[in-house]
Amino acid sequence: MAAALADRRLRHRHGADRISELPNDLLHQILHRVTSTPAAALTRVLSRRWRRLWADLTELRLDSVLAPVPGIGTDDGALDACCVPTVTRLSVFLDHLPPWDSGLSADRVAPWLRFASWRVAGDLCILLPPAATGGAVVVEEDLRLPVCERVTEITLWLGYRFRLRMPAAGMFAVLTYVNIRDARMDSRELEEFVSCGCPRLEELAVRLPPFLTESVVCIRSDSLRRLDFHIKNTRRLEVAAPGLERLSMSNADKAYITAPELGEIAWEDDTFKPLRHQFTETGRHLRRLVLTLSSTTAELLQRFDTVDQLIVDILIPHIHTCGFGGGRWLQELLGECGHASLL
Repeated sequence: MAAALADRRLRHRHGADRISELPNDLLHQILHRVTSTPAAALTRVLSRRWRRLWADLTELRLDSVLAPVPGIGTDDGALDACCVPTVTRLSVFLDHLPPWDSGLSADRVAPWLRFASWRVAGDLCILLPPAATGGAVVVEEDLRLPVCERVTEITLWLGYRFRLRMPAAGMFAVLTYVNIRDARMDSRELEEFVSCGCPRLEELAVRLPPFLTESVVCIRSDSLRRLDFHIKNTRRLEVAAPGLERLSMSNADKAYITAPELGEIAWEDDTFKPLRHQFTETGRHLRRLVLTLSSTTAELLQRFDTVDQLIVDILIPHIHTCGFGGGRWLQELLGECGHASLL
């Protein structure tokens, strides 16, 4: 009672606090626009009215692991204080920080994933800074991804810190988008995750160092529409996706693609080793083809009769040593394309 009386006297002395008199829905919209949950938590000092407002936010953005916030401690304190049963977005944005190793063990990151598995019905995004290793791959320990039944999008950029272990069982029932970078994975676990655990997955993007185990992976999915596959030293990639429309890939020695709806390909390999790849049950026409001008280019183009748009990344020192006639071959190629753009 005394605190409430003091608040009224303060408002009387300095004028009415009209912002605090707004409905909770409007105040939550104001706090959402702050974009940082720890920063929003600082509003708790404004008055008793604001003390718990930030804890009812349904979108959490954590970006101050290195800078504890007065009143809540670290980002873990913000998650512990969250009062709503369902969060539509959890983002941990640390990729803007310089390379940093202290405090980012699996025990530090795992609670964020567990919180997502319990409370998030929407997007999960964790972006970590790179490990301070000068670019070398240094694996610290296992980081397990729990089953997230209500998460629709997962983005994990892990800075070459962890072996990401996928759940042995369980269904990501509404997951449609996955983007994983800079973490080691087991090829079999990736297979099971995509082919058995994600019945509604539409987009998969993986850009990783070499697999932990045998570098052979088979992806089967009836729902997949776009695949970006860039995992170093992949010995063989098999894809069976009847709805696949866009494929971007590199680093696979062999590729076997079954995708009758395939219309766009981005082939990023610029190596000169002979690649072996087969496109079965695919059409002979592409809407868009992006590739590097290398010894593999001619072989790839033989798989298709027409291309509406061709984008070629030309490596100038190699254009006369590619073994297929250099500029003359390129001119003949462009003459058969509906549209071509050279980048």
